[in-house]
Amino acid sequence: MRHKQIVIGLSFVLFLASMHLAVTAVSRLVPAGPALPPLAHTNFCANYPDDCKPDGKNNTAKADGTKGVTLTLERRAELTQVNEQVNASIVPRPQPDNPVHEKWEITPPAGDCNDYVVTKRHALMQKGWPANALLMTEVEQHSGQHHLVLIARTSEDDFVLDNLTRKLRSVAEASAEYKWVRMESPNDPKYWERVKLPG
Repeated sequence: MRHKQIVIGLSFVLFLASMHLAVTAVSRLVPAGPALPPLAHTNFCANYPDDCKPDGKNNTAKADGTKGVTLTLERRAELTQVNEQVNASIVPRPQPDNPVHEKWEITPPAGDCNDYVVTKRHALMQKGWPANALLMTEVEQHSGQHHLVLIARTSEDDFVLDNLTRKLRSVAEASAEYKWVRMESPNDPKYWERVKLPG
């Protein structure tokens, strides 16, 4: 009887370990080759050049594009705070039908998902987060509609800051809802890359 309990116990531990591996396997997005940046992003960089510069030597919160920012309680609180504050400060406005007329703005009174993302990225950079750890990322929803979110790359996970939810989610959690399309390059924010989940 005791032997059977040990076997069941070990099986349960192995099951939990496999679930943990399944989650961590999709916790970080992987570049999958060059992609054209959105036209509006190119215009955004022309209007806000300081927000499109690669990280320089004077950055106080260096982050490797792969390892990400060390996730302390303070850093996690910053992500949650910025996500909630920006979501509350911008009144939702539909995207224009013609992408040529689309304009991404920092802290507009009203805007769409793109405006939320560039505002959150700007706010976190002002708090010392490096550009290569804050990646604008395009996703496709189940409806087929495309949507922009901000990926914050940390030592633990890639976290998703999204105007559609107050919750700070890992890439693993958001993958049930989104298909990952393309993101800014960690090496240079002016360039974009196709993206995939690992494995």
